[in-house]
Amino acid sequence: MGQGLTSLMGNTAQALISACKGGDKETVRTLINQGTSPDIRDDDGKTLLMIASSYGHLGIVNVLVTKNAQLDDADKNGVTPLMLGSANGHVGVVELLVQHGADINKANKDGVTPLLIGSHNGHVGLVEILVQHGAAVNKADKDGVTPLLIGSQNGHVGVVELLVQHGADTNKAEKDGVAPLLIGSQNGHVGVVELLVQHGADINKANKDGSQNGHVNVVELLVQHGADVNKAMDYGVTPLMLGSENGHVGVV
Repeated sequence: MGQGLTSLMGNTAQALISACKGGDKETVRTLINQGTSPDIRDDDGKTLLMIASSYGHLGIVNVLVTKNAQLDDADKNGVTPLMLGSANGHVGVVELLVQHGADINKANKDGVTPLLIGSHNGHVGLVEILVQHGAAVNKADKDGVTPLLIGSQNGHVGVVELLVQHGADTNKAEKDGVAPLLIGSQNGHVGVVELLVQHGADINKANKDGSQNGHVNVVELLVQHGADVNKAMDYGVTPLMLGSENGHVGVV
């Protein structure tokens, strides 16, 4: 782990931290060349590499990794530089970190990985880099949420397409039984639903939610692919009955 600020000359450490935030690559290079550790932390426990990755300062990230900064050091919540770069969509930073050996599947304390973060935010280019470098597409957080599930929930068609092409399980559900197709149908994301169905998602697990929420296009798509409108759920209720009950004339 990196050194604390108390073990360093305060002014030099603060200057280095400020330079990382402000994108001053030459100051960062000079201070490290003068002997300041590349692994110092700010008062919040963030390393220089975490700060630079968060801001997307690619040049500074390059200086730090060249000076052997610890790639996978995390803060108190288990957040790493790669996660911060992923969260903010800094494709160049993410690519540089993984090329230098950052742990692509390391999760924070909630089980959240860089791929899950990128998928949540819809960063297609970033997701592509992560999966190409071996990110585990079916790795879930502590609640069982996968990258595909969160991408489907938020309607990120490009992300969903990349994930299923790289082997994401279209039927893997979170701990409460919610699967990607169900949440995609519930939220009316037609493009997502179509992709999931084409890649083997269980249609009848999602049909009720498209009907219940009045997403006519989703229901039409599911029926075209063989969804059973008479398949009963709990208490014998069918999707068609739900559509009628909730006043969704187009669905019925």
